[in-house]
Amino acid sequence: MDTTLRVYPKSRWFVLATIFIGYMALGMAIVAYSPIVGVISGEFKITPGEVSLLAIGSFSIASAAASAVSGFLFDKIGWVIPFAAATVIMALGIFLTPYVTYSLTGILVTRILIGIASGPITSCIANIAAEWFPAKERGTFNGVVSMGITLGMMLTFNIVGAGLAMYKGNWRMAESGLFFGPIAAIIIMIIMIFVIKKTKSALPPMDTYGADEEVVKHDYAYVLKQPVYYLILIGMVCYGWVMNSWNDLIPGYLSIPAPTGIGFDSQTVGTLMTYTQIGSLLGGFCAGFFIDRVLKGRVRPVLIFAYIVMGVSVLAVKFPFVYHDTPALFHVCLFLVGFCMMTIIPSLSNFVARTFPGAIVGKVFATTFGVALLIAAVGVNFGSTMLLVTGTYQLPILIIGIVALVGIIPALTLYKPKRFLPEGATKKDMRSM
Repeated sequence: MDTTLRVYPKSRWFVLATIFIGYMALGMAIVAYSPIVGVISGEFKITPGEVSLLAIGSFSIASAAASAVSGFLFDKIGWVIPFAAATVIMALGIFLTPYVTYSLTGILVTRILIGIASGPITSCIANIAAEWFPAKERGTFNGVVSMGITLGMMLTFNIVGAGLAMYKGNWRMAESGLFFGPIAAIIIMIIMIFVIKKTKSALPPMDTYGADEEVVKHDYAYVLKQPVYYLILIGMVCYGWVMNSWNDLIPGYLSIPAPTGIGFDSQTVGTLMTYTQIGSLLGGFCAGFFIDRVLKGRVRPVLIFAYIVMGVSVLAVKFPFVYHDTPALFHVCLFLVGFCMMTIIPSLSNFVARTFPGAIVGKVFATTFGVALLIAAVGVNFGSTMLLVTGTYQLPILIIGIVALVGIIPALTLYKPKRFLPEGATKKDMRSM
């Protein structure tokens, strides 16, 4: 039996459940406006591209800034307080949506609130994995938690769609159906605070909170000079750009008639989006299980597979012979985009948690993730601009596919800094990931 499991309290699974519910509620909030882009466009007399810029662009910028700040908070005061505060802010953003969105300013405020909340919620997983889970379970933790966002997105499309039918097109009432997500997140978060307060003392020692500040500064300064930090950043940029752009653009590509898009009816679009969502649900879990049980913590094979297959699948959906002549292949491509997309963050988070000292895990993950989201926000805006300029989704989708394939570069070249390896480690040890 693996004795390392004995020193980690069973309450770690309640921590996992709490983060999962928080991720689910966040997923619901992220895509809250995606099913109603056309409705908002008609009400405010602006284009769908401008709605996307407002809703996704403002969210992405706020999320990026909050993520970058979160890393320093995590390593200074831990992840619990920032996570709890973010959960409340996220709830506020969702609760206000039906009441303050009678102007574009009101929509902007709700999206900024949810973006601010997204930073700590999404960035805390590397810290939690390093602190609460043994190395052999960290991939599973990251994979299962990542499923929460996808589940939340699936729920939003179904709840808002049903709400629009029930309330005869009143999208604000339809959005109120999302209230249960943040309510559940707040309740389980409060319970978790009391649970971990009683059991945290049972955790094995870790060089995180209270570590010597000079050593921490030295280690982090060293990492900033290493190519591996920027390889992680590039990998996250590719992930964030593809994920945000895909979720923002693909519903319009599927639903808007040619020559702009394909022109499927709303029921077919819902069915097609389900393939991506199911793929996303399975991708995170499978990645975590495969990394822990089969690859024994190695993430390179998963990342190489993810970026190659995701890029090829994105590019494939551009062509009529795929979406028109071979619908089965089209469905497989949609599934694979979602599947591969959700294997990337669990893999990178696992790599960070296993590679760097606990005292700088939060900084490394959150700062790279935050900067990546900021660049990805520029990417989303660029894609929306190309849609406005060209009047077709072909160029934006081409860009998404190319960005996904760029991710192969960090996947092939990631390494473990020698400073954080045992004495006597070889170049082979540095590349073993």
